[in-house]
Amino acid sequence: MSTTSTTAAETDRRHHPRAPLGPALQQYTAGASVAANVLDVSEGGARLAVSDPGRLDDSLELWLPLMDREGKLTTCHVKGEVVRREEAAVGVRFERLLPLHFLQLRDYVWRASQPPEPRSAGSRLRRLFRSS
Repeated sequence: MSTTSTTAAETDRRHHPRAPLGPALQQYTAGASVAANVLDVSEGGARLAVSDPGRLDDSLELWLPLMDREGKLTTCHVKGEVVRREEAAVGVRFERLLPLHFLQLRDYVWRASQPPEPRSAGSRLRRLFRSS
């Protein structure tokens, strides 16, 4: 098995913006569930941290935990293909997305790329001088 690292040129060739995700997900391969952490996700795929990339089949089903606009946790089910294997990670290209899941991913990535809203000075002061 060869290992490949992502270079700046490869990163620049990506078709979709990426956002960090972090929480664990379950992926099913050859009938077994394998836990992984999502390093980043986009509309077109994801990079997953896994302990043994060689154990994974080329085709996967993923359940991605995403927060919706109201802050509720939703699950996005996608099928994907492993397109890159690294020492402790794999790159997965999504094959089939339901329109709802495509929109959930697009919305999540867009919101994650936005700068945080600035807090007003009044709210900071109230927090500082809140009585215990």
